[in-house]
Amino acid sequence: MKIEIKKFKENGFITLENTFDLATFELVKRISIQLKKEYANERLLGSAKPFGVPTYWKGVDMASKYSTKLYELYTSKVMTYIASILLETKTVYLFNDQVVVKQPKENFTFEKHFDNQYGPNPEMALDNKFKTITCCWVLDDFSKNNGPITFFHQNGQVITPLPKAGSLLIWDGNLVHSSSRNNTNNARCVWLNIYSNVDIQKVPTQKPFFKNFYNTKVSF
Repeated sequence: MKIEIKKFKENGFITLENTFDLATFELVKRISIQLKKEYANERLLGSAKPFGVPTYWKGVDMASKYSTKLYELYTSKVMTYIASILLETKTVYLFNDQVVVKQPKENFTFEKHFDNQYGPNPEMALDNKFKTITCCWVLDDFSKNNGPITFFHQNGQVITPLPKAGSLLIWDGNLVHSSSRNNTNNARCVWLNIYSNVDIQKVPTQKPFFKNFYNTKVSF
C-alpha cells in the first residue's frame, strides 16, 4: 500500500487500493445498510440522540457506537497508520465515523461544504491550528448518477473521482466538496472514518455537543 502524501497535499485527496479484502468491504456495507434502517429512518428523524450530533438525521454519525466490528476497523492499525501518515503526526485522535447510505432515488444530498465547516472551530481549522482527514470506505462503485463526491480545489479544478468498491477515497478536512442525489435503482453506500491530529474535545468551540464525539488517542 503506497500512500502518496505529496499528491494528497497537492490535490487535497487521494485514492488507496488494497487496504482490506473485498469481503471486509462487503461486511461493512451490510452493517451500514442495517444501521441506516435502524437509526436513520423516518420515525427517528429529528429526535434527540445520545451521542454525536444532537438529533437523528439521514446518515449515522458515531456509527461504530452501534457496531463492535466497525469500531474494530475504525481503530485498526491499518486505518490509524494511514491517518498518521496523512496527518503527519505520531499521535492520531479518533473523532467520528459516519455511515452514509443513499437509497435509490432518495432525496439525500450534500451541498458544497468542507468537513471542518461543521467541526468545533472552522476558523482554527482553516488557519491550520489543527487538521482532520476523512477516509471514505467506498462500498459501491461510484458512478456519475449514484451520488458521487465532487471536489472543488482552491486552484479552480473541479474533480469527480469514480472509485470502485473496495477502495478508500481520502480527503483533507478543508477541501470543499459536494455530493449529489442517487438517481439509480441501487443503493450507494459509504462509511467515513474521520481522524484528527488533536483532541477535538479540547478545541475551543461554541458547540457543546462535540463533547459527545470520540477523542481517543492512538500513538505510534
